[in-house]
Amino acid sequence: MQCTPKDRVLDPTSLKIWRGTLLFITVAECCILNGTAYWQGQFRPEISGVYGLIARNLPAVVILVGTTLFALARFLRPTASVGAGIVALLGMKLSGETFERVFAVHHQDFYQGGALLTGAVIGELYARTIGVRPANSAAEALEARRFGMTGALGMLAGSYVAAGTSKLLGGGLSWTTSSALRLMLLSHGEVEGNAWSTTIPQWTANSPYVCMALEVGTIIIQLGAVMLVLGPRARRLWAVLIVAFHAGIYLTSHILFLSPMLFATVVAIPWNRLLSNDAGTSVLPAEVKQAAARAPQRLGALAILMVAVILSLRVTAGW
Repeated sequence: MQCTPKDRVLDPTSLKIWRGTLLFITVAECCILNGTAYWQGQFRPEISGVYGLIARNLPAVVILVGTTLFALARFLRPTASVGAGIVALLGMKLSGETFERVFAVHHQDFYQGGALLTGAVIGELYARTIGVRPANSAAEALEARRFGMTGALGMLAGSYVAAGTSKLLGGGLSWTTSSALRLMLLSHGEVEGNAWSTTIPQWTANSPYVCMALEVGTIIIQLGAVMLVLGPRARRLWAVLIVAFHAGIYLTSHILFLSPMLFATVVAIPWNRLLSNDAGTSVLPAEVKQAAARAPQRLGALAILMVAVILSLRVTAGW
């Protein structure tokens, strides 16, 4: 199937759905992190300072969640406010830090939703540094939204590249022939249960060649995630592979990475084809239709990707 000009850029329909999905992910993440931290924080009197205040004080939790959700809505609305995006990032950061202290889990600067939001804020900021002014026209607003979602996509790609790189740095190519996956499956597998919870994990763990194939596939999918930003066909193909990758993780270990899986699912769907509405498009201002047909600024997209990859090595290496 030939790639039409409408497919070459992030069209307005896809942008709206991607941004709506990011809003859903970040809102859910914020509420879950703070809700569970407050529920468990009542039993952690040793946590002090601002994190202890949030963990054990309901008004503080309500203020943090309310401020963060308001900022998220302001940033991810059609006319995004970068200032609100930064406030939302700070709220997500504080929520994650409180959660980590309450549950004593390994530290990472942001969880999946916060990492995607970081890329979106970076993209919007970059758009403004090269002269895009969303307040001037609908076309420039559309262009800024494209940079924002390109940043989120770059952060998603960078996080998988970072994860694959860390495996190779830690174990080299021998990681693909090691027992790492088998040990992980055995450590997370249930000893007793129904056929759904035990059969697939146990069969996989007892099949060394299957595990080796899965390890090779893991490295290929993670290192190849840069394909997410190399064009619509490559983007949709690799998004499907990422969804399949996470589905496989869930089937074999019952570990569900819902946020990246959901975002990758949305990226994989060609929304401009499924929801094509020529009648609705014809009434758009001419400048918006022209912007929708304009090829993306490749250097700008590449710059966003490089920043996102570098940041993701620090931000989301814990995935």
